[in-house]
Parts: sequence; structure tokens; C-alpha cells
Amino acid sequence: MEGHRFYDLVRWGEAKSTLESYSTFEGGILPTYKGLNFKPENEYFPIPQTQIDRSGGALTQNTGY
Repeated sequence: MEGHRFYDLVRWGEAKSTLESYSTFEGGILPTYKGLNFKPENEYFPIPQTQIDRSGGALTQNTGY
């Protein structure tokens, strides 16, 4: 999922199902991937607090942060 793939999945609304399928498959091979759950708040990054402060109330923090 390097480069643009993650952002494509988010844009298409496929991130949760694709990443959970990937972790299920890889979990059988690599224990590190076993049991990973993708949460809706994982789709977006936090907005830096300085940007929220400078926006004068136009920006609000993304859900989950």
C-alpha cells in the first residue's frame, strides 16, 4: 500500500474492506498483521493545531483526534 494506493482506497470508499482483507490474508503468514482493524478515524490525518488556530474557526479537527 505504498505511495498513492491508500489515498485512492480512501477516495473510493474501499479502505476499510481492502485493508482488513489484506490484514486477514497476511495475518496467516505474518503474526504482526493478525487482528488489525481499520477504523473510520484512520482514514484522515489530524489537522495541525496551529492551522486550526490560524483559521479563525473555519477549520475543525477531524473526528478521532
